[in-house]
Amino acid sequence: MVRSVVRTGVTYFHHGRTNLNGRWRFRGAEVGSRLRVSGRPRVVVHGTMRLGDRVQIYSTLARSEFVADSQATLEIGSRTLVNFGTSIVATGGVSIGAHCHIGPHCMIMDNPFHELDPDHRLDVPSPRPIVIEDNVWLG
Repeated sequence: MVRSVVRTGVTYFHHGRTNLNGRWRFRGAEVGSRLRVSGRPRVVVHGTMRLGDRVQIYSTLARSEFVADSQATLEIGSRTLVNFGTSIVATGGVSIGAHCHIGPHCMIMDNPFHELDPDHRLDVPSPRPIVIEDNVWLG
């Protein structure tokens, strides 16, 4: 009985700490309830960033990054899990649905940031929107 009470207290402390960490790290974004962030992700909000309820982000073994460039929208649906080392960069629009699982070291970018033609290598192409619907697993 005492062991379960102590374990419950430790669990509540951990969830509270990860919730506060999430609110601090994503302080420029619109954040739903019970966001949990473990580690220190890189967060850049120049546009619009929205995170749904109960989103979990792990950035412990490798640093994850979330970038919403100016005039861009990055949306992550409720109950989505993002694992360590993941990069999500929006220069136009990236939308990730609810109940998605994104595995370690995934890169989601709506812009390749350079052309393949050597004569136009320094030209930045226009972004194409990315829409990942509900219940998708990326590995």
